[in-house]
Parts: sequence; structure tokens; C-alpha cells
Amino acid sequence: MQIRTQIYVVPCPYLPDLVFYQEYFIRTRLNGATWDDFLKKGWRHFGSFFFRPQCHGCRACIPLRVLVDELTPSPSQKRVLRKNQNTRVEFVKDEPDEAVYEIYREHKKFRFQSGVEDIYAFKSSFTLRITKGLLSKYYVGDELVAVGFLDVTPQAFSSIYFIYKEAYQHLSLGTFSVFAESREAARRGLRYYYLGYWIQENHFMNYKANFKPHEIMDWEDYRWKQPPLPSLP
Repeated sequence: MQIRTQIYVVPCPYLPDLVFYQEYFIRTRLNGATWDDFLKKGWRHFGSFFFRPQCHGCRACIPLRVLVDELTPSPSQKRVLRKNQNTRVEFVKDEPDEAVYEIYREHKKFRFQSGVEDIYAFKSSFTLRITKGLLSKYYVGDELVAVGFLDVTPQAFSSIYFIYKEAYQHLSLGTFSVFAESREAARRGLRYYYLGYWIQENHFMNYKANFKPHEIMDWEDYRWKQPPLPSLP
């Protein structure tokens, strides 16, 4: 599919003192097979806004995907799985509601010390209607404590965003979610779980290399390969 794109220049959201050249297009609907092809070429999206970096002389944003059938926890990740043995996960097609929005507001405030858009803008950014999508809902007892926003394609899950309540950060729910969502992808016969961009110099983004085995994309030819990425403690 041929889609006309444009370039939008903004301060880099990932690394200080840099400029982010963002290739983008707007689309109100995209089928799964087409989105599969775009994911393979480094694209991401929030709502109808689809984007990828096209920065001059910088390739710090490296697309990374997990091989779901082969994902193996490290010793520290095994401890996280044990801590969450009573955490219940549901995968639903529901659109995000006010309860999910409240978790999002809290998460943005304590995690990034930033304000958030109103609920209408939030729902526009995280609607599941643009591409086929799911919410992953995490419960401790009957309490909803975390939510993942996922795209579903014929070959993969793609993680759009993950949020959780501050009171439950001791459970390392972000790490747990990668295993829970990868297991669900494998159960559905999918091959990949896209984690977005791995950025070694950004402490919010560099944890992704710890999920193995994984593949990263080469921006020169869009080929995916398993590299010798460094492990983090």
C-alpha cells in the first residue's frame, strides 16, 4: 500500500539536546496485514498518528521484537514471575474507559512527573479501532492494577503502551507484562511481540534488550537480526 508521508521536526523526546525528525501519516483505519508490513519497517502509532524516526545522522531508536516461542526469563525475570503468580491477566476487546484513564493519569504523574490530556484526547490516542487491538488487564484480587494497550496483526502483538498503579510498582508489572503478553501471542499462534524502540542511552527504553531472544531492525535495509546486544544488570 502506498501512503503519502510527511516530516515533522520536534525536540527529541528520547535524548537531550537533539532534534527528532519524525516521518508520519494519518490513517483512521489500517488492516492487520498492512500494519504487519509497516511494523517490520519500524513504524509505531498512537491512535491515527503513525510515525517512525528519520533523523539525520542518528539511529539511536532501534526497533526491537521478541520471539515469543523462545522467550526465556533470566534469573531476575524469574523472580518477577514468581512475585506475580497470583496476578490475573485478561485480554479483552473493550475500548479504554474512565477506570483505565485514571490509571493512565496516575502513571504519568508518578512515572514522568507530567500532566495528561483530557479523557477525550486519551481515548483518541488509545482507541482500538484504528488497527485491530486488545487491552491486557492485570488484576490483584479484584482490583485492576495495570493495563496494556496492544495491536494485533496476523503475525504479532505490538505493545503500544503499558500503565500501572504506583502502589503496585514493587511487582515489576512492566516486566511481567512482556511475558504474559508474549505467552498470549504464542497461544494465538503468533510469532513476534514488538516492544517499540530500544534506546541504549535512555533508561526508560534500554530495558527492552533484557528480553531474549529478540531481534532488532537494521534501518539501512529493514532486515531483522539477532544481535549481540549488551545485557543490563
